[in-house]
Amino acid sequence: MLTSTALPTAGSPLNIRLDTGTGEANTSAETEENAYIESVLLHSTDVEVMTGSFQDIGEIGPPGQSFPVTFRIRAPPGDEGGIYFPEVWVSVRDGANLRYPIPVNVGTAYAIAKRPALRVERTVPASVNPGDPPFNVALTIHNDGQATANDISVGVNATSGGIAPQNAENYYIPELEAGGETPP
Repeated sequence: MLTSTALPTAGSPLNIRLDTGTGEANTSAETEENAYIESVLLHSTDVEVMTGSFQDIGEIGPPGQSFPVTFRIRAPPGDEGGIYFPEVWVSVRDGANLRYPIPVNVGTAYAIAKRPALRVERTVPASVNPGDPPFNVALTIHNDGQATANDISVGVNATSGGIAPQNAENYYIPELEAGGETPP
């Protein structure tokens, strides 16, 4: 599945203004900017790619829009089981290209490696007024993944000069097990 993960823009859509130097200006109509997908390819030196080339797909957008991309592959000949990582190559017009490895398990008893998935939840007061006594902001880090997360560094950055942390601004969590949260 190829999905647009662009963030919605704040304010108005793209508006282009061309100053002609004569005191007059040509202004374009406002248009949303979508990514134009030129091609999606599957590349591998380990497995045979039988069908894995999509050309001139077109625009994708707004955020969350997606479309399926299916590849057909053949495992290596013989008894060469293992986990292989063919790469999906996505080419975007006037943008950065993407290469992403896709794990393929061929005839092994091993499951694909499990990973941690961290999520931060914050708890803040409903409202705070100037002159109120100090208040607490609680950050809870959840590991929603299927593996233990190690060596987690958390930095608290107050973006306003009017609000400042009273305690340490950097925290270290040596280990957070799958399904766990901190503080416990």
